[in-house]
Amino acid sequence: MKFTRYISTHHAFSTSDLLSAMDAPNSAEDQLRRAVRAGSVERVRRGLLVSNFGRYEDELTACEQIGVGDSSLIEEQKGSLALYKAQYLQATGRVGEAAAVYAAIPRSRISTAAHIPDAIGYLMAAGRYDEAA
Repeated sequence: MKFTRYISTHHAFSTSDLLSAMDAPNSAEDQLRRAVRAGSVERVRRGLLVSNFGRYEDELTACEQIGVGDSSLIEEQKGSLALYKAQYLQATGRVGEAAAVYAAIPRSRISTAAHIPDAIGYLMAAGRYDEAA
């Protein structure tokens, strides 16, 4: 996969996930350094990155509006994006924004087996242990 395509379709990702998906991992490391300097990608913490492209969310919204694609898959992906955004905001100290993003996620989007670990991760990072349990 090409670097630009990857960061435009993955909102949050680890360095190892990015490099393992690349056709040329050595070149991808250089591109990643340049993307961080340019602000296209932001390091949340060591090994965890967030793309500032925003295209993926826009593409999901467009697909939803015109009725293209599997609606349950679109809902699942929107749930993932919202959880990643809440985790990112929490990790960067924007606690109020993180709580608002998490509160706005419909429970149907985060009650799937794929999203429960991410939801618990956010709740634990936010110190909301009772909800995480």
